[in-house]
Amino acid sequence: MRKRDLIRQKLKAMTDKDILSAMRDTLDKSYEIFRKKLGDYGSDAFKMAGGMGILYKINEKFNRMDHLLRVEGPPNCESIEDTISDLGVYTHILKSLIEKELVDMDKVKKEYMETYGKKERLMDEDA
Repeated sequence: MRKRDLIRQKLKAMTDKDILSAMRDTLDKSYEIFRKKLGDYGSDAFKMAGGMGILYKINEKFNRMDHLLRVEGPPNCESIEDTISDLGVYTHILKSLIEKELVDMDKVKKEYMETYGKKERLMDEDA
């Protein structure tokens, strides 16, 4: 049996409770890693950069993921799993700051469009 098929079998056997438990474990680990990194790096970068800066970090990690998935061989430093974890952490930081009303996404969107340009919708809204 191929590895992909074995993985699919394991996934099918998981209950909702198993999935939630795995998710909780992963979130707890990501929280602990970020807490430790915060001790090394501090929070000034997030405070100064705000929502736009966090979006930049998310984009940077997404681009890294794209690169890691396209190149042959193992990465020199940061693994795909590390990159996935960082994407989750940055996303949760941004969501937390939005919920605490410390980031105004309307202002971030305006700044983003001013920086990167406006795009037209791909589909007509009536479609």
